[in-house]
This record gives sequence, structure tokens and C-alpha cells, in this order.
Amino acid sequence: MPLLFIWVLLALKQRKERFLQTASAYLGVGVLAALVLYPLDSVLQLMGQQNPAVLPVSVIYMAFVIGYLLACAHIWRSALDSGLVIGLVVSFGYFMAKLIIEQQVLQPS
Repeated sequence: MPLLFIWVLLALKQRKERFLQTASAYLGVGVLAALVLYPLDSVLQLMGQQNPAVLPVSVIYMAFVIGYLLACAHIWRSALDSGLVIGLVVSFGYFMAKLIIEQQVLQPS
């Protein structure tokens, strides 16, 4: 899904020659973020909502999510030759679409 999204967006902006560079950067940032965010998410799930230690872990989790979104925004800014605001919009839009799709597909039945 991310590779298709990258290719379509670059094709729309007529920047297909940047696919390999953009895809490598985007997937690399995604892997690094996953190495931090998935364990933190697991810790939050194990702690439960009543544990007082949830707040600091949640703050750390959100800091990494914001860092991930900013890193992705920088990648999109460079790939699309646009400003940081456009990069943030694309980054946040893809992030939200990914979350919605994951919730629909991985929803317990």
C-alpha cells in the first residue's frame, strides 16, 4: 500500500523519477518508527487505562508519532518540491487513511 501511494502521488506531480529515493526514505522511516511505536503500544495495552504510569508512556508515544509525521512530511516536501505544510497534509492524510484501513481490516469479529 505505501509503495502504491508513493507511486500514484509522484505520478500525479510528474515526479516519477524520484520513486526509488522517496520509497526508500519513506519505508526506512516507517521501519524505524515501527521499532519504537509497536513496543510502546504493546506496553500501553498491557498497562491498562487505570495504571498511573500510562500518562508518561502515552506522552512518549505521542512524541514519537509526531516525530514520525514530521520526518514523513520532510520526505514528501522534498519529493514533491513543495512546502512543509503540503508535506504535513500528505503525511497526516496517509497516516489517518492507514489507521482507518487497519482498524477496518483488523477489527475483531
